Amino acid sequence: MSIFRLSIVLGTEEVVEKELLSKFPKAEIVGRTKGKIDFQVEGRVLGDFSSLLSPLRIQDTNRGDEDLYKRGWRKAFVPAGINPSLAYVLCDLAELNEDDVVLDPFCGGSTIPITAVMYFGIKKAFASDISGKAVDISLENWKASGVKKDKFVLFRSNVSTLKLSPKSITKVITNMPFGIRVGNHEMNKKLYRNFAFKLNRLLKDDGSAIVLTQEKELFEEVMKNDFEVSVEMTPEVGGLRPNVYKVTRKSVKYFVK
Repeated sequence: MSIFRLSIVLGTEEVVEKELLSKFPKAEIVGRTKGKIDFQVEGRVLGDFSSLLSPLRIQDTNRGDEDLYKRGWRKAFVPAGINPSLAYVLCDLAELNEDDVVLDPFCGGSTIPITAVMYFGIKKAFASDISGKAVDISLENWKASGVKKDKFVLFRSNVSTLKLSPKSITKVITNMPFGIRVGNHEMNKKLYRNFAFKLNRLLKDDGSAIVLTQEKELFEEVMKNDFEVSVEMTPEVGGLRPNVYKVTRKSVKYFVK
């Protein structure tokens, strides 16, 4: 029986193992090392595991390896864009369902919202970015994905000027600017406050957000008045260890004009 090895984003082990055992219930995990998960399952070959979307790649010591992070629809991407495997992990943490309306206000190449629509069957995705180039790249990826036009809305906007109906979003999933490769910490101070304000306005009372950011102190500071914040995981991203936060309302007693 062959031993297969998954290479993963460090810190995402729990989600990867859950996906593996959900799709291949007879798989037996036989080893775990840093960024690797070894498993065996009878009667399977390397190509059978192409449906796994949270790992980066899979290796069979007897038959080579195969990348799992690549997506046929990802024709272009932006600097500091999120890896598709990690985007899948964030969507999994959001516990998406068919009734969810998802917003990514820093969508970049739309890797997160496309993932949410294609692999989690959500009702609709809203994707926006302040960068016109990012919106152009997103449009190229959306077209390549084959997702029907009534399943998404793509537009250019600063987070502070988002024009969506109050409490119309059930889930926000986003990779916020770290202020390292793009922007800086001083720019992020205003940006993060604007995000917190819009989140309070747009998120349904029982909604939640999954946010990836390296700006940990700043994010926790701007969220503390209105939201409960918990750290779901700390993956390794480009040599950094950002937090993945889950955000929910402290109270449902809000009035939005």
